[in-house]
Amino acid sequence: QPKEVQAEESWNYELGVRSQQDFATVELIGFFNDYSNITGQCSFSSGCTSADIGSQYNGGEAWIYGAESVAGYDVLLPQGLEVPLRVTYAYTESTFQSAFTSSFPQFGSVSVGDSLPYVAKHQTNISIGISAEVWKISSNLQYRSGMLDQAGQFGESELEIEPLWMWDLAGEWRLRKDWALACSGSNLLNKTTIVSWRPYGARPVAPRQVFLSLSFQR
Repeated sequence: QPKEVQAEESWNYELGVRSQQDFATVELIGFFNDYSNITGQCSFSSGCTSADIGSQYNGGEAWIYGAESVAGYDVLLPQGLEVPLRVTYAYTESTFQSAFTSSFPQFGSVSVGDSLPYVAKHQTNISIGISAEVWKISSNLQYRSGMLDQAGQFGESELEIEPLWMWDLAGEWRLRKDWALACSGSNLLNKTTIVSWRPYGARPVAPRQVFLSLSFQR
């Protein structure tokens, strides 16, 4: 790397609590990452040309902080049925603490207080299932709030990445001791939201997909 490129350096702090009793689990963790210099890494997916791939760029001072939480509970029903419930949520805030101009495509012209690119403020996942001795079904709902394609302020860029909801469903039925039939579906809501503007132009989320499989295991 050129001499002016500094090594990435940061102090990372975490504080949390976790409790697990019988069938219930609760977890809460707060984090604070204090970067004295955050770097940008040039890759094809970040929109860099082949000549720049592998190059690093100084990003100055930055803060990334927030909290992560998990809550889960296993409900036991008659006839050997079990219903696992799980909810996760993460809040992340990110701000540059120094102003600069960079040729790294995801940085550009940065002002103090600008948010980092491709960092979602809100992310959550809700999963619920039901299982018996020979079959099980699970449902998973995910949410991610909007993101920036380049460092800046929300609402000021035409290339913001919209929020995204995703719903997945999966099931399995054990036919015999060695045979199992499974079916799974991803993006069942058939969302067409753009998930990135890089490397070159809009890139949508994968379309609705359904898989059916028959497996044998000894």
